[in-house]
Amino acid sequence: LPFEPYTGGIPSSSPEYPQEIKSVGDNGSVVVKVSGANVLEGTKLGVKSTVNGITYTTYENGILITGTATKDFFIVLHNDIVHPLTRGDYYLTTSGLNSSVSLNFYYIGKFSDDRQNIRVTLNKDVEYSLRLQIQKGTTLNTIVQVSLTKSKITSYEPYYEEQAATLPY
Repeated sequence: LPFEPYTGGIPSSSPEYPQEIKSVGDNGSVVVKVSGANVLEGTKLGVKSTVNGITYTTYENGILITGTATKDFFIVLHNDIVHPLTRGDYYLTTSGLNSSVSLNFYYIGKFSDDRQNIRVTLNKDVEYSLRLQIQKGTTLNTIVQVSLTKSKITSYEPYYEEQAATLPY
């Protein structure tokens, strides 16, 4: 129709004055991906490896570390170089750390004790590494938990496998 009544600048679709429907995704559906509260993409669950006398196994509730370290080394917890962290506030929660097992969050800092919701502010988009550092001679039988979230948490929350749901239009 040549004329549409004034609606205050907001489109007002009606049978007499239809409005174009903007895209809601390919083929009329939207995929929603859910991956839990943690933004840290940790080592895949079920991975078991022995390096320098230390065996580490990843579980839902953290990383089980056993054995005696034959030299200083580190375990990379995050290899994400495709999607670096964007600027903003994050909250770091750790447990199972001590002076012999520390978390090095390049370029934020080194943590060697349990923390709950330590605020980490990134002033720019960064590529970073998050590593567990283990000292030579350390004998361990402990579970280490590391969580990086966009909001405060009350307790450790495991990393979830990414899930997707398709919502039809």
